[in-house]
Order: sequence, then structure tokens, then C-alpha cells
Amino acid sequence: MRYRTKLLIAAGLLLAMSLSAAALAYWGVAQSHRYLTRSRIAHEQLERQLQLSRHSQQLFKAWTDTLLTGMTDRPLGAAYLNKVIESDLAALEHLSEKELAMVGGTEHRAETAELDRLAAIRREYQHTLDQLAEVEQLRSRGRPDIAWQNLIELLRGGIDQELNELIEVAVADETAEVLRIDADAATLLGRLERISQIHAALAILTTLGLLILLVRGLRAPLAELLHGTRKLAEGDLSHRISVSGRDEFAELGRSFNGMAADLQAHQKALQDAHANLESIVEERTEELRKANESLRKIDETRRGFFADISHELRTPLTVIRGEGEISLRGKNKRVAEYKQSIERIVEQAKHLSVLVNDLLFIARQAPAPPSLNFNLWI
Repeated sequence: MRYRTKLLIAAGLLLAMSLSAAALAYWGVAQSHRYLTRSRIAHEQLERQLQLSRHSQQLFKAWTDTLLTGMTDRPLGAAYLNKVIESDLAALEHLSEKELAMVGGTEHRAETAELDRLAAIRREYQHTLDQLAEVEQLRSRGRPDIAWQNLIELLRGGIDQELNELIEVAVADETAEVLRIDADAATLLGRLERISQIHAALAILTTLGLLILLVRGLRAPLAELLHGTRKLAEGDLSHRISVSGRDEFAELGRSFNGMAADLQAHQKALQDAHANLESIVEERTEELRKANESLRKIDETRRGFFADISHELRTPLTVIRGEGEISLRGKNKRVAEYKQSIERIVEQAKHLSVLVNDLLFIARQAPAPPSLNFNLWI
């Protein structure tokens, strides 16, 4: 497997872990927000139910006190309490509808039943108000006995007993719902904590595994390459890196081996050229030595030759000079003596002429150690 593929796999796994962590965090936040919203709605519903119970009791107590005392006017604050109760009922219906949109399944049926219960509370509340209004109308029409009888029947049956029972059921249901939602939220938080711990452990293990895998994939090839470079730096161009596989490090190893082979070939060529140059230099040196030796011998021969020439030339010249001086010295001699001296001078002159001709002949020939055969004629 190529190292680039390993890196891509590692990056993909890390990206998957990051995305899963982000998804888990998003889901956890969404669920927490959902439970917090439901918990807030449930607490608000419970508060509204308690307010509805308190306000309805205040309203019906005011009506009862007014009717029992025989007052003809409506109870003080009845209109305000009626508006407050209507506001409580409307708020409860709105909260129930809002909660209904957030749930499904069995919870949806429970919220639907809660809306039905609110409708029943509204009907019972309106029915109780109608009964009290009927008692008030009977009394205002001059029929106090019938009005009193109806009021007594209402008080015996509990003027708001059914309404209170419905409200108590609603309060108990909302209390249970608040406790259940809080428990579900706590369970969700615990579950999220466990999932986060498991996910963190998996992420750590995965990261460590990928790190170990990548480090192992890097350590051996890099160590081999560093060892190879040290060998080359030490001058061991025959060293080769062991290559296995088809990843980037194998390609780098093959390139390294090719470079080392090229360097070794160049070094071998340089060594061969150096050896050849040394051989040529030795040959040229030997030739130069021989040439110098030859020149030395030629110079010695030249010295000997010129020494011989000087000697050979000096001899006839000495003879000629001697004959001339003898002829000139002393008294006049006979003609025969002068003739004899002149003849010897002529012979030596001929001999000199021969020597000069030999020198001219040697000068015209190729350079070689001169060799003369001198015949002295005295």
C-alpha cells in the first residue's frame, strides 16, 4: 500500500471521527434543547394549572359569598378574575398545542388527551358560571326562594367540585409530566456523557493506532535512507538500499540506488581515466628520459666529434705552420728544400680540404652520431 493511501485513510478516519463527534454534539444539543423546551413548557403548564385552580376558587368563593349575603350586585373583582381565568385557559391551550407539535406516538395521544381535558375544564367552568348566573337571575326576578333552593343544591353538590377534580387531575398529570421530562433529560445527559466517553476513547485509540501505523511506515524506510546517505558520504558507492513494495519510499529507494550506481560508474570512469593518464604520463616520462639520454649521448658525441675535428684540423695546420716557419727561418735555402716544404704544405692543405668536405657531407645528412675515419698524412 502506498504511503499516500495510508495518509488518505488516516485523514478519512480522523475526518469521520470529527464528523461523528460533531454529529453527536449537534444531536446532543438538539435533544437537550428539546427536553429543556419541554421541561420549560411543562413547568409553565403546571404553574398555569395552579393559578387556574387558585383563581377559580377565588371567583366561586366570591360568588358564593355574594349570593349567601343577599347582595344584589356582582361580586367585586369577578370580571377581573374571569378574564384571568380565561387567560389561564388560553395559555394552557397554547402551551398544550405547542407541546403537541414537539411529540409523537404515545406522547402525542397524551397531549391530545390533555387538550380534551382542558376543553372539559372550560366547559365545566362555563357551566358553573351559568348555574351561578341563573341563581342570580332568579333572585333578581323576585324569586329568592327558588334561587336559594338552587344555591343550596349547588353548595351541597360542591359548586366547583367537578371543576376542582378536573384541575387536580390536570395538576397531577402535569406534575408527573414534569418529573418524567426531568428524568428523561437526566437520562439523556447520562447517555450523552457515556456516548461521549466511548467516542473519546475510540477517537484516542484510533488516533494512537494511526500514529503507530504511520510512524512504523516512516521509521524503517527513513532509517534505511539515512544509512544509505551516510554510506555514500563515507565513499562507499557500492552500497544499495533494500527495496520492497511499491510505495513512495520504494520508489525513492530505487532512485537512490540508481543515483548511487551512476556515481559509482562515474567514479570508475574517473579512476580508469586517471589510471590511463598515469600510464600515458609514465610512457611520456620514459620517452622524455630516453630522449634526454639520447641528447646527452649526442652531446657527448658532439663534444668528442668536435674534439677530434679540432685535433685533426690542428695537426695539418701545425704542419703547415711549421713548414712555413722552417722555410722562413735561417739562411736562404736551396730551391729543392723550399720545394719540399711547399709540397708538404700542399699535402696538408689537401688533407684539410678532405676534412672540410667530410664536414660538409655530414652536415647535409640526417642528424646522427657522426663517425669519421681520419687518415693522417704527415
